[in-house]
Amino acid sequence: MADNANGLAQLERIRERALSEQETAILQALGLAMRPGVLDAAADAARRLDSLCPPLECDQEVRNYIWAVWGVMFSIAASSNAQDQVHFALVAVLQELQNTTRGQLSVGERYFVWEDLPDIATAFDAYYADPVYEGPEQTERFAQNWHQLARFGARAFAARLLAPDYDIMLSIESGLEHDLNARPVAEMMQAEWSIKLACAWLSHGSAIPMLEWAMENMEDGNAERRVNNFTPGPLYHGSDLVSPERWEFWLYRLDQLANQESGLSQEIRQSALDAAQAMREAGKALAGAVVSI
Repeated sequence: MADNANGLAQLERIRERALSEQETAILQALGLAMRPGVLDAAADAARRLDSLCPPLECDQEVRNYIWAVWGVMFSIAASSNAQDQVHFALVAVLQELQNTTRGQLSVGERYFVWEDLPDIATAFDAYYADPVYEGPEQTERFAQNWHQLARFGARAFAARLLAPDYDIMLSIESGLEHDLNARPVAEMMQAEWSIKLACAWLSHGSAIPMLEWAMENMEDGNAERRVNNFTPGPLYHGSDLVSPERWEFWLYRLDQLANQESGLSQEIRQSALDAAQAMREAGKALAGAVVSI
């Protein structure tokens, strides 16, 4: 286990943290999931994480421990030098944890540990911070960390471990519903990163649950079925629903951005092309989906 944990310890965001004894034990447990070719690697990691959890009678200690698990996990996922295999292993650990039964926390909001993955959405929101607005130390590395966490979030969303929420929509709205030509030249790098983030949230398997979410908000007059409204950006003139109409606009916009005439870098145009392909594949996979061909 030490070698696997040491591998995680070399990840950029982990090296920057002064890990507590508890966080070090969590890192070592997650290291169990990083053993290539070991069939039960993720299950072993989940069992170790569960064994480290305090008794449920110690409610606040349990909540603090679970928050620490998410903190270490998201720091791993956000590291710019974390490979895709690390993300896949972390998703597998979450899936194993969700199948682990411990009991119910009874203080405050009631959660089952681990089935409900307590506070994971809140913790993800806390770690998914826009590097453009974090402070004066902004570098491209901050943006890379942000993009890495978006990629991991999309994979967790695809696995139904995270639900669609404000952060996802804010990224897509910022990247696809704003006019690049309306931004000052000095903000173009920020604009390109916004597009890259939007593309990340629509790729990595997450396009299918996103389209399912949009289809729940069909304009059928049944307001009770509609969930989560989000103010559109200036390019999209539809309602604030995440709807099939908005989905079609995103696909149209991605096709525009992928075009060489957009003036964007090859990397960003490829991201837009990949996201559009993922959306089209999602449309084909869901019967009755309303997407452009």
